[in-house]
Amino acid sequence: MKKRLFSIALCLMLLLSLCVTAHAADGAYLIDEPGLLTQDEAETLESRAAELTGRYGIGVYIAVVDDFTDYASDCETASEEIYLANGFGVGSEQNGILLMLSMADRDYDLCAYGTDAHLAFTDYGKERLEEEFLDDFRYDDWYTGFEDYLSACGLSFNSGEYYDVYIKSGISATEAFQYGSQGILIPLNDLIDQYMPNLKALLDEQDLWNQITSADGNIYALPQLNGQELAAPAVYINQKWLDNLGMKLPTTQDEFLDVLRAFVKDDPNGDGANDEYGIYCPSGAVEYTLPLFGVAMDYSTYSMYDNGNAVFVPTSDVYHDFLAFWAQAYTEKLINQDCFTASWDDLNAIGATSDTLGTIPTYGAYQHVGTERDEEYVGLNPFNGKHTMPSGNGLGYGALCITDKCTNPELICQWADYFYCEEGAILGRMGVAGVTFSLDDNGMYDWITDGEWGGDITSVRNKACMFGWYPAPLAKAKLFDEGNTNPEELFLYEQRKALLEYAAEPYPTLNWTEDELAERADLITTITSYYYEYMAQVITGQLDLDATWDEYLSNMDAMGASRLHEIDQAAYTRYLEG
Repeated sequence: MKKRLFSIALCLMLLLSLCVTAHAADGAYLIDEPGLLTQDEAETLESRAAELTGRYGIGVYIAVVDDFTDYASDCETASEEIYLANGFGVGSEQNGILLMLSMADRDYDLCAYGTDAHLAFTDYGKERLEEEFLDDFRYDDWYTGFEDYLSACGLSFNSGEYYDVYIKSGISATEAFQYGSQGILIPLNDLIDQYMPNLKALLDEQDLWNQITSADGNIYALPQLNGQELAAPAVYINQKWLDNLGMKLPTTQDEFLDVLRAFVKDDPNGDGANDEYGIYCPSGAVEYTLPLFGVAMDYSTYSMYDNGNAVFVPTSDVYHDFLAFWAQAYTEKLINQDCFTASWDDLNAIGATSDTLGTIPTYGAYQHVGTERDEEYVGLNPFNGKHTMPSGNGLGYGALCITDKCTNPELICQWADYFYCEEGAILGRMGVAGVTFSLDDNGMYDWITDGEWGGDITSVRNKACMFGWYPAPLAKAKLFDEGNTNPEELFLYEQRKALLEYAAEPYPTLNWTEDELAERADLITTITSYYYEYMAQVITGQLDLDATWDEYLSNMDAMGASRLHEIDQAAYTRYLEG
């Protein structure tokens, strides 16, 4: 998912080169120009970065800037300029890694500097880091994203210094296999069998053993288990506008096109102004509409799974039709004309100050229009009743892993197993009744946000609950969803639960061999970069779809798309075979 969530086609933008330098305070590990973080959050991240730097001898840094063009004409150069200007790094070679985030264009760069840093954070390693923080950044959860970035940095074991146990590390299946093959992570198969009856029962019940088992037959990390859930954003449509116009929810592509036209042309909010958006997509969000068109794409493989086949979406006929639809919508100005450069902040600003959003691809409309108007929006089902809503089995990989330095892994597994029962799940996920949440006689609960642990739900989770957020070694407690009285969370839960009626088969957790991983890493970045570039150029009218489609397919094949698909199909076949 290389930089997909931010500006996909920066080549479309004219970048300005200015000579401006920002500085961190002496000894600082964090620059926060826009002020995204609270003082407590900044101090927590600084402390963690300092601890990692001291332990590994490789500096770990974060820099959030207003606009990378204040430092250089391209993002990569800007991050290096910031790194050097602030004297970052350890030792004579200034070994270190910097995550630089630019808010103007929502681009980012990972800058590794010095020999030791390059060994610890190869291009492949950087891609693994990206997997940890990009999902958080997609929804403006900056603190969690930075936290996950630091945790992932801590798992760069090349220095030879590492902990006994890693909890909530978010280590990927790929990394687990890599470190397990090196003997750094120990196999957990026998330990689960002997000491984890709660986890065993859940894995049996949900048939998830093969999803946590590496290609060599070993289990190197414990999961978080949440049950089936949507695995991607959905499309939310303004039901109030539909009612005002006397229209029904669209069930076909043609009906959807008619609705978008009416939203733009027929003044659905009744303010007399021609300012409505049929659909508003920030950069990277257009493809979140794929499920409407019959595509349940796994964003880790760019495949959809059908009867034992992993179908590579970017070269499929249905993807061609998807591009054709949005090219037409763009020409008619039914979608925002900056859909490949607009930020999520832009969407939030529009939603907070106006009633002009007809359709939004997102996890929940309340994130953009607020909790007072979010009930005006409903989830849009896939067209023609297809079961193509991307779904997962709720398995969060990398919740807990044990290294070869641990002298008592049996005790760790016995402790972790408690959180796979209902009582332990409530403690780990929600904290203590009467302290972090209240519970009535009917089993309904609500977060306590007026106590010592914080004034909002996020603060309480992060500060008071044992495991805070995802992933952690626990199973989701039924109480969390079904007994929830928090209106925002309950409404979102009910919306996404309704969309699960149209869910595709859950995404598999694929496990590649070492050779497959190496070959795949060489292919994926080039292929996906071209895929997104072509998408942007076709939809915005720079390229004619039908005139260039065959050439596009030929170029994708030359880049190795067929070989990438072969690798992923092999991994998928192994998954099916258990």
